Order: sequence, then structure tokens, then C-alpha cells
Amino acid sequence: MLATNNNPIKATLWMCFGLLSFICLAIAVRQLSGNYSAYQILGVRSLFGTVLLGLVILNNDRKWFFSQAPKKQILRNCFHFGGQYLWVIGIGLLPLAEVFALEFTAPAWAALLAWLFLGERLTFARQIALICGFMGLLMIVKPGVDIFQSASMLVIISALFFACSIILVKQLSNVDNTATILFYFCLIQMPLGLIPALFSWTPIEPGAYIWFLLVSICGLTAHLGITKAVQHADIMFIQPIDFLRVPLIALVGFILYSEAIDIWLLIGALIIFMGNFYNLREEVKTEV
Repeated sequence: MLATNNNPIKATLWMCFGLLSFICLAIAVRQLSGNYSAYQILGVRSLFGTVLLGLVILNNDRKWFFSQAPKKQILRNCFHFGGQYLWVIGIGLLPLAEVFALEFTAPAWAALLAWLFLGERLTFARQIALICGFMGLLMIVKPGVDIFQSASMLVIISALFFACSIILVKQLSNVDNTATILFYFCLIQMPLGLIPALFSWTPIEPGAYIWFLLVSICGLTAHLGITKAVQHADIMFIQPIDFLRVPLIALVGFILYSEAIDIWLLIGALIIFMGNFYNLREEVKTEV
């Protein structure tokens, strides 16, 4: 199944916007994770997001408060909350680049699910981009037996949850407005985070509010980018672009947290870029 409004250039721009938001989100989560639980971070994020999106919808179209597929909204956000919870824990325990790299087992799951349930095409260019993406990631991560340590496995499991979530987003984007999808994203995940957080609540210090606000805003804009991207291109096209998140966050980790960057990361990043560039060129060529 092709996207309803297939436009690879717009999809790429929206994905880049989403990538920047995810990087800022990771930085904010890292700043908070030492003092606040994952439940509290996610719960407060969703609370802020629900209020913000509620105001946006009130000022635009109140019909956006109502989903055409509420059961699918609930299922999608249960999957996503599970993935996000494990991801937040991983951010606090592992180097940023490793978390993002392990998270990118998700494209394999997403591509398989998209082929099985959405009937999306697996073109030669998309195969090349996916192969290059995984080759690059293997060079960056250099997986060995230590990849099966508990913290790493949590992130790998979160990737499976994220893959299920993005498949459901693809389906929801055909029946619901983007604002509706984001509103339910916050509304459903708010009690999932806040209720468990109440049992171990840590008072929020004044200096932490800016980081909670950044988590809330970037959490919304990141998913806005992903949601808009899947409306303009197939999942198999946008997922390889998402691979660029790994070398970018590695650079951020090096600058802000002195996390090491080696030659293998640079080689892996180049392979990922080459695969993405080839895929984008072929997608644009088919549209001309």
C-alpha cells in the first residue's frame, strides 16, 4: 500500500524535523533521569502535552477530540508507552549512541510488519537502504556477548514495541487528524505514567521544569515529524532515514557527555548516508 500522498521530499524533511526533536528529547531525559523515575518523566510529559494539545484543538477544530478508531489508539499507545518506558531507562544506563543504535532493530520489525499487514512494496532501493543501515549499525555497535546485558536487552525490547506503534500510526493516519493522534498519544499515556509515579513521587525542583518542558515539547514534535512523514511516504522509505539518528546522537554524546567516538562509527555513518541517499534519489526519480 502506498502512502495516500506520496512525496519523498516532504517525508524526508518531516523525518529530519523528527530526528532533531528526538535528539533534544534524549538530552532532556538524560538530564532528568538521575533524579526522577521514568514513570514521573513520562507522566509529566504527557500531562503538559495533553494541556497544550487540548488548547490547540480548542482553537482550531473540536472534532479533533474524537478519534475514528479509539480502540486502535489505546493499543498503539500501550505499545508506545512500554517502548518509551524502557527507552527512558536505557538513556539513564547506556551511552546515548548505544541506546539509539539498539533502538534501530525497530526498522527490521517495522518493515516485516508493514509487508505482512500493510502490503507495502519492498523495492530494490529500499532493500539497499535497509541493508546499508544495518551494516552501518553493526560497525557502530560492534555487537558481542555484552550486547545481551540487561540494559541493552531492555532497549531491544523497546524497539519491538516502537515497531508495533509505528505500524498502528500508519493505519491511524488514514482515519484521524495528526492533532487527534498526538492528543490521544498524551491523553492515554498520562495515567499510565502518573499513577505509578505517585507511589515514588519526587518533588520537582525549579531548575528541572525547563527540562520537563523540553521533554514535553520535543516528545510532541518528534512524533509530529514521524506522523507527518508516514503520511507522505511508505514506512520502508522513512525508516532508513531514521538511521541517521545514531551518528548524530553519537556526536551529541561526545560533545556534551564525553562519550567516545571511534573510526567505526564514522564508517558506519557514511554507509548509512550512502544507503539513504540512493533510496531518496530513486524515490524522487519515480515521482518525476
